[in-house]
Amino acid sequence: MRLFYRHLTFKIGATIILVELLVLAVVGSLLLRQFSRHFQAGMESRLLIPAAIVEANRASLTMFNDRATIEQLVGAPVSNAFVSSSNNTIIYAIDREMIGKQVTQTVGLNADWFTLENPGGIFLRRANEVASVVPVMSGDGSRPFFFVYVQASAAQYQAEETRLVVTIVASALLVLGLTSLILFLAIDQLALRRVTAVRQVLHTAQTGRLSVRIAPPIEDDEIGDLQHSVNNLIQQLQEMVEDLTRRIAEQRLTEAALRQSEEKYRDFVEGSHDLIVQIDKSGQFIYVNHAAEQIYGLSQELLVGSSAFSFLHPDDQERTEMGFLEWIRGHVPHVTFENRQVSKTGAVFDILWSINVHYDLYGNVHYVNATGRDITSRKTAEKQLQLQSSALAAAPTGILITDQKGQIEWVNPAFTRLTGYDLADIAGQHIGQVYGENGGNPLREAIWQTMQRGEKWQGEFTNRRKDGSFYTEEMTVTPVWDQEGAITHFIAIKQDFSQRKQAEAELRARASSLELIVRIGRRATAILSLDDLLHESVNLISSTFAYYNVVIRLVEGEYVVLRATSLPSLQEMEGVARLKLGQGITGWVAQHGAALLAPDVSLEPRYHAELSEMETRSEVAVPMELKGVVMGVLDAQSVHVHAFDEDDLFTLQAIAAQLAVAIENARLYEAAHQEILERRNAEERLQIYTAELERSNRELQNLAYVSSHDLQEPLRKIQMFSDRLTASYAAVLDARGQDYLARMQSAAGRMQLLIGDLLTFSRVFTHSEPFVWVNLTQMVEQLLADLAGQIEAVNGRVHLAPLPTIQANATQMQQLFLNLLNNALKYHKPDEPPVIHISGEQLADNRCQIVVQDNGIGFDERYLDRIFTLFQRLHGRTEFTGTGIGLAICRLIVEQHGGAITATSQPGVGATFIITLPIKQIETGKLPN
Repeated sequence: MRLFYRHLTFKIGATIILVELLVLAVVGSLLLRQFSRHFQAGMESRLLIPAAIVEANRASLTMFNDRATIEQLVGAPVSNAFVSSSNNTIIYAIDREMIGKQVTQTVGLNADWFTLENPGGIFLRRANEVASVVPVMSGDGSRPFFFVYVQASAAQYQAEETRLVVTIVASALLVLGLTSLILFLAIDQLALRRVTAVRQVLHTAQTGRLSVRIAPPIEDDEIGDLQHSVNNLIQQLQEMVEDLTRRIAEQRLTEAALRQSEEKYRDFVEGSHDLIVQIDKSGQFIYVNHAAEQIYGLSQELLVGSSAFSFLHPDDQERTEMGFLEWIRGHVPHVTFENRQVSKTGAVFDILWSINVHYDLYGNVHYVNATGRDITSRKTAEKQLQLQSSALAAAPTGILITDQKGQIEWVNPAFTRLTGYDLADIAGQHIGQVYGENGGNPLREAIWQTMQRGEKWQGEFTNRRKDGSFYTEEMTVTPVWDQEGAITHFIAIKQDFSQRKQAEAELRARASSLELIVRIGRRATAILSLDDLLHESVNLISSTFAYYNVVIRLVEGEYVVLRATSLPSLQEMEGVARLKLGQGITGWVAQHGAALLAPDVSLEPRYHAELSEMETRSEVAVPMELKGVVMGVLDAQSVHVHAFDEDDLFTLQAIAAQLAVAIENARLYEAAHQEILERRNAEERLQIYTAELERSNRELQNLAYVSSHDLQEPLRKIQMFSDRLTASYAAVLDARGQDYLARMQSAAGRMQLLIGDLLTFSRVFTHSEPFVWVNLTQMVEQLLADLAGQIEAVNGRVHLAPLPTIQANATQMQQLFLNLLNNALKYHKPDEPPVIHISGEQLADNRCQIVVQDNGIGFDERYLDRIFTLFQRLHGRTEFTGTGIGLAICRLIVEQHGGAITATSQPGVGATFIITLPIKQIETGKLPN
């Protein structure tokens, strides 16, 4: 209440203060305006000077010297009389101090400076300066002589103005303070007691005692209105508290009832066999019941928060998601929906959903309630019923269903085809009415009595169709019982007995035909000679089916050639008579791969007679086709028109299919037989070649023996005697004789080297050893140790990397690497020591690669084929020694091991030899000769 009192006091005081401030503002504005006018009037006053100032000749006005002009006098102080040097005329006699005093007295402020100007001069001004122009009048004040430009101090003007404002504000504050003090003391004395009473009542009400009131008398003023309002407020508050207490009690009862209802509802929901779930608008579960846990195979904790769409069958995914978006966007409150759910174990359930969308107060989707019923069993039963219904409807036999009284309820399409009656014609009628019988048929009465006893009846029965015609049917009637054992329906299955008899006859005929086809097929497949097969087939078919003529034509290029006929008069044309593809009936069948039946050949434009005396009247031709390729045509002819029907066409097609296989087998047999003959001839030729090869090997061995003994013995003698001549008779021989002797020794050395290389080549070609596992790294290391002296002689270096272990002839492998190393050491550059790199790696498919690289003189790769040929050299004997056999031996060794050798090189760069060898030989015996 004290706060209220203070607030009221403040409002009244503030109002009075605002009024006083308004008055002071008006007064201060008037004073400032008066001050400004006074200052302006002073600035615009006229300045009188003594009459002693006279006007002089302005044209000769100067200052300080005779070159000064009036423009140069702007802003300059004038305190003395100036005399013109031209005419000695006194221009002015002005006392600056006197003019300054007069300006100060006139304006009322101290002037900072002033400038004398003539009436036509230029007045100077500066921004933010208090300035004015004061006219300097003549003595009598009749006209101005000069104008004085006076600039007052802005700071001085502002100081005067500030002093006046401070005086006004101080006076206003003093008046406001006194007024507020008087006002506060007056209000405090008048309203404090009444406001205190209001405060006490409110304080008591805050403690909960709402029966307290402000006691009368209550005056009729603002405080009195406040007291009435407080009393009314406490009264209303008391009533509200009482009403709230009553409502709280009712709310507690309602909450208790709601809890009981929720518990019952939760028990109902959790005990329900239907799925009950809640889904938020994003599609996530926010609640699932126990039935949902069983369907999905997951606990409630795992299901809540997961996406409801993650359990959908893939085929229902898009349809369900689109439907969900439509429900929540289109404000569809209720909808029924069906889809399939997939559990954790992969089981699929058909669920029928009842969807209810709930919205908040603003129309936004709050959540979705969905109740789903497992209709998997029902769907399965429906599918089974649909399947059974479809089976009954598609059954070839007539089916009739009646109730226990014989009233017709259902018939299938076969029954309609059999009797002419459809369901719309006879539904609800008694079976006797349908067939026009009102009793008296002993057989029907016996059938009915059997049915009423719950027994099955089966037999032949004569009935009448809708068109009045009679037919014989085979009928079976079976009763249907319910769970209590009472008969509810009868099912009659009817079949046209005449059609069955006809079908049985056709089946026997077809079986006979098939038996003949099988017999012909067995006989055909047993014959391996193509010519015998074709002739025996046409004779067998003709005699079996009593055809006038049976012909087999085979496709050969663009023709169909007559290869076999059962008509003796045509047999001489076998292999000669031919038709182009598309010519005649058989040519057309061969070209199109389709059968053709001509009931009357006289009406068939494609008919072609081999002989004019032929008696053919009808003809049927079928293609002999295997794997989509027409091999020929089987053609049957008769001397009667319309002699062939569809059964004959079927029979000939079956025979043609077997003949196609038999012809292919016969061709394969003949081809195989021919191949066997050719193989035998090849084996005989191989034996001859082998014997010839063995003879050649023996001759080579003999040549090697002759070279080793018969040729080397004379050569050794030539070398021996030439050495003796050199030792004993060199001094006797002249220069020409010594040259002849040196040439003979050189030729003998080359001959010995050539014989040695030939012997090596012969041994590689004619001798073989068993394959053994050879460690190439160890073998090359031993070889390098043997060649150490030769390598040191040329300052050579050999870098050996690990090589694979292979199955090979060890001696030949050593010869291979020896020749390659000798080749690299021989063909090195004269000014550069040889450097040889030997490396190897294992390749795929049981092979390895060995590389021998040097830095020698190299060769042009155009001569790559020559370097591996016997006696082929790329350099003369004077440059490098050799016979041209070493690399040929290398190629022979590699090829006998099933490998290959090649080389890459550039002149002056060096050569790289690349050898590819199998790691394991397919045969581990001796190498072939």
